[in-house]
Amino acid sequence: AALYPGFAWTSDPVMTVNEKTGEFWYCGLFDYNGGTNNGIGVARGRFSAGVFAFDSVFVVRTAVSASVFLDKQWVTADSLSGNLYVSNTTFTTSTDYIDFYRSTDGGRTWSAPAAISAALDNGYVQGSRVAVGPNGEVHAVWFAVDQVTDPDNFR
Repeated sequence: AALYPGFAWTSDPVMTVNEKTGEFWYCGLFDYNGGTNNGIGVARGRFSAGVFAFDSVFVVRTAVSASVFLDKQWVTADSLSGNLYVSNTTFTTSTDYIDFYRSTDGGRTWSAPAAISAALDNGYVQGSRVAVGPNGEVHAVWFAVDQVTDPDNFR
């Protein structure tokens, strides 16, 4: 908490479960430093002696609110590998795009953000969902406003 003074969960709660380990994962948006910074965090929850409790919060990403706003995050757990995956919409002062992150160590550390939406869609995307298939394949979908014809798209 010392690194994140004034830490407070703010919105968009999502949960997933690793069916092999029984670990539940909460993922949400948070603010700190009086709202001058924002971020995405995860917390592991599990049952112990019949009681459910959450562990420490792990940070996926942080940003300075004046220039970057992280929104609409989604999380999924891969029960085969134990990996966790998060996607979100990253808004900057001039555009937005879909970012993707991976953790291979139980949420403690995360890959750098990787933009997965097409550059031509930048500024017109929102609401990503990441999921894992039965063989560990990772899928992501999101909404994209069509800039040429009338119908919008799922990518």
